[in-house]
Amino acid sequence: MLKGQSPTPEQRTKISAGIKKYYSNPANREKLRQKALARWKNPDFHNQQIARMTSEEYKARQRASHLGIPHTAKWRKSLSLAMKGKAPSQATKDGYQLYHQANPISNFKSKQHTKHARQLMSKSQRKRLADPTNHPMWLGGISFIPYPVQFNDKLKEAIRSRDNYRCQICGRKQKDCYRKLDIHHIDFDKLNCNPTNLQSTCISCHARLHRIHYYTQRKILSEKQVAEWLYSHGIGPDSNEGYKHLLHISVDGTLLDCPVEEINEKTSNKTTNLS
Repeated sequence: MLKGQSPTPEQRTKISAGIKKYYSNPANREKLRQKALARWKNPDFHNQQIARMTSEEYKARQRASHLGIPHTAKWRKSLSLAMKGKAPSQATKDGYQLYHQANPISNFKSKQHTKHARQLMSKSQRKRLADPTNHPMWLGGISFIPYPVQFNDKLKEAIRSRDNYRCQICGRKQKDCYRKLDIHHIDFDKLNCNPTNLQSTCISCHARLHRIHYYTQRKILSEKQVAEWLYSHGIGPDSNEGYKHLLHISVDGTLLDCPVEEINEKTSNKTTNLS
């Protein structure tokens, strides 16, 4: 076969068979691995390859060669089976960390997805969430339970007025929010609309409370993480009046609704035992 000449199908088959036969021998694979390791231990070669792979020209060439070429279903399945149950080694994780520290441009923090990529991700999420049970915070459909008639705008406004139009978690004023304060059910029971079970929260704290409640109920969050969350949100010795009661955050697997002094004692004991 002459230089620059494309191989015929028969030649491709013969070349492929020869390569497969060579790599099927463990001794040959180990020989090549040792050779590659020796090359990468050479600082000059290592720096040269890193500079080549991080150059804009190389990135553009790689991007162009893969753009618009989707992986086949067979390839994706084989890759999934090959990677199932495997986790990157600590050496691999350390390598990724060092690489991203040395090349911050490779991080996604300062990058934005293209409009086409956002459309594809949105379409994928809509398809996945067409079945609500696929949502990571699915709780069996309790969001479809209607609120009782007494949970109306008049009651909500009364609770906001009682709380001086402040979020009872972070202390943020309603006028500093882009919308009215939410009314949160302390025991997470939407049918219990007793004023003592309601409090005003900003949208961020309201979402955070339900997220923490979801994770603690399923023991996804560790006891130490819960204790740290309590302290980070003012549940400690210097807690203000807004933290007289903890909103059913689980520390030891049970739901708490006790004065802040008791919470301080429980969390300090927990963190002492965990540390």
